[in-house]
Amino acid sequence: MIRFYNQYVLPRAINLACGYSRLAKMRARVVPQASGVVVEFGIGSGHNLAHYDPKNVHRVIGIDPAANLVSLGKERFAASSVDVETRQGTAETCGLDRAM
Repeated sequence: MIRFYNQYVLPRAINLACGYSRLAKMRARVVPQASGVVVEFGIGSGHNLAHYDPKNVHRVIGIDPAANLVSLGKERFAASSVDVETRQGTAETCGLDRAM
């Protein structure tokens, strides 16, 4: 039962919670300030993607341990106006160089 919950229920609950309208308002104020190459830890289903300014952000590298949650955002990833690369993992295991 726990496996079912973790695989199907929890990712959808997180996706819904992250789409909450108050969070969307905060995203709309904060995310457009990003520039360059953005590393987004916990990219989830990609709710921030619509707010990146493609004039300022060249690429987004999204790291998330939950592949099921990332798969719920496939339409957001495809529609993104910035180049997005997703990696499954955590900050400790993502393989990015600190000097980036």
